[in-house]
Amino acid sequence: LVSKHARWLAAVMPNSPLNQRLLVSLRQQDFADVRFLVSDKRQEFAAHRVILAAASPVFAAMFRSDLSANQDSFELKDIDTEAFQNLLDYAYSDSVSGINESCVFETLYAAKKYLLQGLVEACSRFLVGSISSDNLPDILQNCLYLDAGCCARVP
Repeated sequence: LVSKHARWLAAVMPNSPLNQRLLVSLRQQDFADVRFLVSDKRQEFAAHRVILAAASPVFAAMFRSDLSANQDSFELKDIDTEAFQNLLDYAYSDSVSGINESCVFETLYAAKKYLLQGLVEACSRFLVGSISSDNLPDILQNCLYLDAGCCARVP
């Protein structure tokens, strides 16, 4: 028995790169086996343990823990919803397109918390590319979360 989505995916994306097919699975929530209630808004995100565990040693440890091995829902009050979406996109595709001025620091916090170095670097590149006299104080204030290379380039 092949699901309607699986047939659609095979027809529409037969030669698509794996990262694109994984993002489709994330968006469609196919076979999702874990849910996250994110921020104080408690917005729900569905995901796949194996993908998150492969991307992040923090998720791997969390899912292996005796306390949460059978848990299918986790509450993440300290992460912004837009930042968590960026984290998921990165975990599934090794790239992210949703970083912007309104969520870069929150995304950076999430990337550091879950040890996603590539996402940390993407946030750092975004910040270096957008330094201005208006945002320099914010960048310096949040420099704790930036990698040393980025901090060294801040004027």
